[in-house]
Amino acid sequence: MKILMINTVPMERNGITNVICNIVQAINNPNVSVDCVSINKPDKYYYDIFSYAKGQIYVIENRLRCPILYFWKLVRLIKKNEYDCIHAHGNSHTLAIEVFAARVAGCSVRIAHSHSTTCKYKVIDKIMKPIFASSCTHNIACGKEAGKWLFGRAKFEIFKNGVFTENYRFDENYRKLIREKYSINENSIVIGHVGNFDDVKNQDWIIEIGKELSRRKIDFTIFLIGTGERLETIKKMVNEYNLENNVIFTGAIDNVNQYLSAFDCVVMPSFFEGLPLTLIEEQAAGLKCFVSDNITKEVDITGNVNFLSLNDNVENWVSTIIKEQKKNNRDKDSDIAIKKIVKKGYDIASESERLLDFYIRICDK
Repeated sequence: MKILMINTVPMERNGITNVICNIVQAINNPNVSVDCVSINKPDKYYYDIFSYAKGQIYVIENRLRCPILYFWKLVRLIKKNEYDCIHAHGNSHTLAIEVFAARVAGCSVRIAHSHSTTCKYKVIDKIMKPIFASSCTHNIACGKEAGKWLFGRAKFEIFKNGVFTENYRFDENYRKLIREKYSINENSIVIGHVGNFDDVKNQDWIIEIGKELSRRKIDFTIFLIGTGERLETIKKMVNEYNLENNVIFTGAIDNVNQYLSAFDCVVMPSFFEGLPLTLIEEQAAGLKCFVSDNITKEVDITGNVNFLSLNDNVENWVSTIIKEQKKNNRDKDSDIAIKKIVKKGYDIASESERLLDFYIRICDK
């Protein structure tokens, strides 16, 4: 069976890309080949993942700048390789480009996979909706709310954003390693955030939290992991607030799991999300998670997620973070969290088996 994953966001450290890579690594079946379309040239790290799984990455750029050229290149690729199904991952009805291309190419099984609960470009989204609805043959979502957003009343199946849970188990050695690397006091509150620097992720709010911690003369360090178009804007904000000694920008890194052990908590003040994979990983590490109430409540698998309003003031966020730090017992919290994550079906091994069965059933293989 030949599957083509289509990644409609840049293939870099982000939620959709991580979901795709986790699936590909976990399926690992000699009778199934999984290729991927990327809209940018990814790092060698991603080529290695697909190569190990006997798949290939095809780069087709300019999805937004030149969608017609992108569309016809995609049609030619699908025709040439005669895929049994295409599995397109995205956040909006602009997935119509991919599923309609597969329809034109003669691919009879066309899956759309919803990863969010809203999108940036509402007008384009609305225009593309009819084409999207008539071109999909199967609908998948990471959660109930993400499914309702993209598919409305149409039928969809939920496949949970599974993670390699043991990779994120709290490790005291990693905690010491990272903290020593950055000369962080053991009594310092370490706040982490993993995500691209874009409008949706709202890292500005995290810097406001840093400003309030500084005003209260609390010893703290903030790690911001990732890259993106708003990185320089956030760095400028850090400089304006004189927080250069408190905020660390790591860029895109491969050892996020080690950093999670070094954190005391994570903050995710996003304006909207689907069901973020990073929050599941962070819960597996035994972390307290302080997130905006715009994020689906489904993500609280362990009871360690605190939902706070962005309409509330920063002072209340800071007070809640400080209060919850006293309750941390990382080894125990991580162990309990992993058991809950596995029990509720968010371990990648079980979800990849379900997805493979789904492929076999709908492709009649």
